[in-house]
Amino acid sequence: MARMPKFRRFSNGDLVLNYTREANEVFKRNSEQQDQVISKPPEEVKKLAIEAVKKRKGDVQNELDVQGEYLLQFGKYRGQSFRWMLENALGYIGWFVDNICNEKVTNSPISQNKAALKKYVESFQEGRDVVALKRKQREDKEAKKQHNSPQPSQNSASKQVVSPLAAGLASGHISTEKYLSRVASTTGVEKFKPTIPVSVRKRKPKTPSATVTSTSTITQDVDDEELCAFADQEEENLDASQSIQAPELEEPVPLVPEVIEMPEAQPEQVLTASVALPSSVRNEGHPLLPDGWLKTLPKADHLWVSQALFTTNNKGKAKLDFSRVNKLWWDPPQPSFLSTQPPQLDRYFAQRLLLWMPRKLWKVTLYCPHEGCDRKLLTSAGIYSTVRQVIDIDSNYNLAAEYLECRHCKRKVISWSPEIIKQLDTGHQLQFPVLLTYQYACDVRVIRLLRNRGLGNSSTQLQKKLTEEHSEKWLQKSAQYLTDCKYFANAFKSGLTGPLNFQEPPEFVPVPKYKWLLTVYALDIMARMDYVKASITSVYGRILQMDSTKKIVRKLAGGSTGTASWATNVGNENGQVLMSVMTVNEGTGLENMANGLMRRYSLAGISPPEVLYVDRDCCSTGKAKKLFSLWDNLVIRLDIWHFMRRIAAGCNVEAHPLYSVFVSCLSQCIFQWSKEDLDLLKSAKRGQLQIQGVADPSDAAIIENITRRELALHCRRRTRGIVDTTTMIYDLLLTFTGPQGCDTTGVPLLDKTRVWEIWDNQKHHIPCIQDPEGVQLYTKTGVLTKGGVQLPTYRCARGSTSLESFHLHINKFIPGTSASDIHFQAYLLDGLMRWNSDHASAAVSSTELGSESYSGLLIHAVNELSEDVLGKKIKPNVQNIGIYTGEMIGVEYLFNQTGEILKDNTLVDENMTQQEEEPLSDVNPDQIDEGSNEDEDETIAPAEQVFTVPSGLPQRTEPAASKTPLPAAIPLPPSLPQVNYPVPFKFVLPTITTGTAVLRGQTSKACQPMPILPAPVPSVPFLQPPTVVRRFPPVPIQSKIQIQHHQPQSWQQKSQSQPSANPKQKDETRTTQEPKTSSSHKRSLYNMVCPKCGKKKDPENHKQYFGNWHCNTMTESFETWRENLKKNKGYKKKKTD
Repeated sequence: MARMPKFRRFSNGDLVLNYTREANEVFKRNSEQQDQVISKPPEEVKKLAIEAVKKRKGDVQNELDVQGEYLLQFGKYRGQSFRWMLENALGYIGWFVDNICNEKVTNSPISQNKAALKKYVESFQEGRDVVALKRKQREDKEAKKQHNSPQPSQNSASKQVVSPLAAGLASGHISTEKYLSRVASTTGVEKFKPTIPVSVRKRKPKTPSATVTSTSTITQDVDDEELCAFADQEEENLDASQSIQAPELEEPVPLVPEVIEMPEAQPEQVLTASVALPSSVRNEGHPLLPDGWLKTLPKADHLWVSQALFTTNNKGKAKLDFSRVNKLWWDPPQPSFLSTQPPQLDRYFAQRLLLWMPRKLWKVTLYCPHEGCDRKLLTSAGIYSTVRQVIDIDSNYNLAAEYLECRHCKRKVISWSPEIIKQLDTGHQLQFPVLLTYQYACDVRVIRLLRNRGLGNSSTQLQKKLTEEHSEKWLQKSAQYLTDCKYFANAFKSGLTGPLNFQEPPEFVPVPKYKWLLTVYALDIMARMDYVKASITSVYGRILQMDSTKKIVRKLAGGSTGTASWATNVGNENGQVLMSVMTVNEGTGLENMANGLMRRYSLAGISPPEVLYVDRDCCSTGKAKKLFSLWDNLVIRLDIWHFMRRIAAGCNVEAHPLYSVFVSCLSQCIFQWSKEDLDLLKSAKRGQLQIQGVADPSDAAIIENITRRELALHCRRRTRGIVDTTTMIYDLLLTFTGPQGCDTTGVPLLDKTRVWEIWDNQKHHIPCIQDPEGVQLYTKTGVLTKGGVQLPTYRCARGSTSLESFHLHINKFIPGTSASDIHFQAYLLDGLMRWNSDHASAAVSSTELGSESYSGLLIHAVNELSEDVLGKKIKPNVQNIGIYTGEMIGVEYLFNQTGEILKDNTLVDENMTQQEEEPLSDVNPDQIDEGSNEDEDETIAPAEQVFTVPSGLPQRTEPAASKTPLPAAIPLPPSLPQVNYPVPFKFVLPTITTGTAVLRGQTSKACQPMPILPAPVPSVPFLQPPTVVRRFPPVPIQSKIQIQHHQPQSWQQKSQSQPSANPKQKDETRTTQEPKTSSSHKRSLYNMVCPKCGKKKDPENHKQYFGNWHCNTMTESFETWRENLKKNKGYKKKKTD
């Protein structure tokens, strides 16, 4: 039976809004508790509510009944159900819902809980009535307060008035000489009227006259008697302040002449002006800043920021002077080199300011991002009341932004919001270098330090490095400040000055913990996840390798610990990785991975690979052949190193003195070297020895100086054939099982019984290790000159040696010893993309000089702009990529096998503070993989055994070098291969709208937009002098970049008609918003290829929900699939097509 809330009512039927006794007790009890409680995610809240309904035998299918059991996750009533709140605190609930009616719902647990509460309250008529009543009471109270608020008088307003020139002189930003010259140049001698504070006037002020500066400062005319009295008072104060002198130096610094120096033309008037400083300017305790900035801006930045950007309005309150906003970065004034006055603390510890106002600076047309606003224009609504502190490499800086308002929905948005940043073109997006979370903000330069995957590059190490950088920077500033203070302290000890009170340096601001840095890094990767996945699924190869490792799966922590057993990887001949998946068992459950690879080749129209090297299931009837059944001509080969390891398993112990000799002889039984390559290498080595002073080196000396690396780099090999290999291995085993296989103490190397059992089981794999006919395995990568001989260099694609090397590196992708599933996935995918990008450059002959970047969006944007401006690409050797094929990668593949869901909990992690959790370790003593170094090939024998026969062993029936020459190696291509994808990956580059916004006080809407010109610098004391502005004819700016994400040509043509910047323009110009074109617009959505079935998306077989596509080929129905999206991604209502 469903249980609904029982609303309390009076006898006349009116609702009771006051609190019950039980509500007061809960409020008091929760107020006394100091423990910090972590908010539960929405999935857990719903699960607990369903359990509560089941416990009382309610109807779990009744959504309203289940929502009534939801527990409140915030406030003083945390832990109470929604139904209980309506029954015991109805008035509070009505007030609360009215306050959050315009809040934007995010993915945080608290925001989701608030939205669920609002939905539940508005489901009842009584709840809607209470919310409407509270809203009306709030509006009436605001209207009454505004009507009864007294208007400030002119005298009270003028007390806040500060002349910028006078403020600069008082704070030390400008010298007295510069102050006098500016005042003299601003107005004539006869019209000069200094700014006198109201506090020193003895009569009522007269009508305001012209101001001295270009600001909105209000000045009053005063008579000569008052002016002389005030000047005498200020001269006495000036004489008292000049009695404080600096300590004696080797060359005394003249202080007084610099202060009293005056122009010759007007000595009397200028002298009076130089001392007529308002006393309110010298009060640094009350700078001219909004209340929000006073709380969030560091105290050391109050004075210089207020003088640089703020003025007063007609009510005497601080307001931003938009006429001064002409740049992004604002630097604070620096301390003087020679201190003639006691040092001011803010000069040493002030931070720079990033004033992010794109609409003001670039006149960018911005639209309301809220749903239902139909892209209405945003207008300026002042500045945001909070200043954020951004973490940089060695210090912090301030971030301020403007408030933007939509006149249609009356909602506001901050200019640093992601919805606003995405509307800017790439060139202006990159000028905002901040990654924002709820608690902190971080400069992108800090996160770049985490991107390069390697051992020791973890968030713990980054936190330690940042802490050291910030600490040393803070100590440097403190040392500089205290050094300057010491001069005046010594002067006081010598009796030269009076007592001085020096301020202590501000406290050191600690760096956020490693977990927050890891969260920001995950957010950085999630922002470009589409490109990362698309780049991984756009890698192909002619010769593939498949192998597994289990070291990395041990780092998967959290709720997924122990679920993965193997990490299976597929690589190509260039060392790139086509796919990396986590599986429950090795060799099982790889059908989806194989089907995805075969479908990838088919969609791209690329010929299937020729050879696949594996470490198991190699025979024609093995599982590897069945996995890739669609590739009929694919040749399966066993990796030779794994075959040699199987034979070597017959050894008693690897520490035996003859073990290395046995393995080298086993390699000689399988491979045969190219004679011409060996002779050329010996000639080069002979030339090197002769250059080093060896006149006539012997063959033994030459062979002794040839390393295994040189053999692998300059010489090619091929397999001997089935018959010769079988015979030679049999003879080798026969030899080593005899007396010659024992060491000097008589201990045999091989276990006779076991080694012959191994040979009987493995000899049928000898055909699987032979080189496939007609397949070239060597690529010529270049030429090296050694000893006057030019030696070619080769890269071999045989076996899985490069994949074994990748196994060593993939273990370093995850720093430390453990990572949660979402962080594990972020580390893995970012590492795969960077690994493939690094190895792609080794696959071409041409090399590019300059900095390397892994940002595909940035490279694409630069190439697009350079083609429009210069007619060519700046970085032409960039491989094109297709859209993400839908293949599951990494942890996603594992969760598909276990039935779990990969949830993005990066923002939730920020609110969960685990004080007792140990940080990740950067040094893992067990961080050794079964892979080998990429420069080593374990199947290569030492040079002395390649050129000679080891003593004590029988003469080989076949020579080490091949008599017939090997076929020529494949040359490197000049550039990366370009694939003609049916649906290529397209970057979303917003249209350039710079200069199209119409600001108040600018030209009319009918005029063409003016180009961006350097605005004249206002007369702020510590800024540079005004610059000369050159006027240019108006130049219309039109963007040629019209790229949409995954859109066909027909849709792109429609999207090119951009909405006008004129808010009064008729609606018929916005063709993409008309109902008449909605049907064709909807049909064009289906004119795309589905990555799941490979067919075009038609309305009968494909449905869309919040940008996600459901295909009928999927195992679950559309309704079940949609419900899963609602639970996991927080979608609350279906998106209208």
